[in-house]
Amino acid sequence: MSAVWVNNLTVSWSIIAKPNPEHNTNYLVHHDVHRLSIHHNLFFDAKRRNPWVGTRPEDTVGTPISSIDVRNNVMWEVSGSSSNHGTVFFGDASGNIIGNYYYTGDHCSDSDCEKRAVIVCQNPGFSEDLSFCRAQPVAGEVHVSGNVSADGWTNYINTKGNRSSAWPVAAVTTTDACAAGRDVKSQEGARGPKFGLDSVDQGFVDLITIPSDCKGAPVESSPQPS
Repeated sequence: MSAVWVNNLTVSWSIIAKPNPEHNTNYLVHHDVHRLSIHHNLFFDAKRRNPWVGTRPEDTVGTPISSIDVRNNVMWEVSGSSSNHGTVFFGDASGNIIGNYYYTGDHCSDSDCEKRAVIVCQNPGFSEDLSFCRAQPVAGEVHVSGNVSADGWTNYINTKGNRSSAWPVAAVTTTDACAAGRDVKSQEGARGPKFGLDSVDQGFVDLITIPSDCKGAPVESSPQPS
C-alpha cells in the first residue's frame, strides 16, 4: 500500500500482508500526506515499511507530512537485519505511534533487530537505528507510547519518541496494545456475513497469538483537533 499526496484518510481493520519478497515492504507514506489514521490493522510478514512515514531528500517535497496516527495495530513478523524496520518516521514527518503490538519473529538475524520495531530518526539517535537514519533527514515531532514488544523491548521502544504528548487526531476507540491485538485477531479483515474470511486471510490471523499474561500499558485516546 501507499499513501501519496492525500489528506483525511483512514485505513482500518484491514490485512496488509506478504508483500513481494524481492521488495518486502508493506505500507509507504510519503509526499505531502496529512491527517492519516492507521488503526486496528494487521501488518504481516514484511521486513520494512510497517509503515514507513517520511520524505527522502531526493523526493519532491511539499508541506512536511503531519498528523499520521499509527494506533492499535498488530505488527507481526516485522523488522529484520541491517536497515530493516517495523514502524519508522523520518524526514520532518510528525504523528503518533500508540498502543501497537510488535512481534519480529523469524525475520531477526542480528542482535538489534527487535529494537528496530520502532524507529524515529533523531540527532543524536539510537545506535540500532543509524543504519537507516544515517541517510535520511530527522523526523518531526513524534509521540510514542503504550506499545508492546513481544520480544521483550516494551519499555525501550516507548522511549523513542521526541514529543511528550500525543498529537490531536481523529477519534479512535483506543485500548491497550494487548487488548487491541485480541480485537484485531477476532475482527480483522473482510468478513462478509455469509462467508467470513477466506482461507488465505484466515491463515494469517491464525498465526497471531497474544499471551494471556501480556502486559499492555494503558493508553489514552488523543485529543481531537479543535
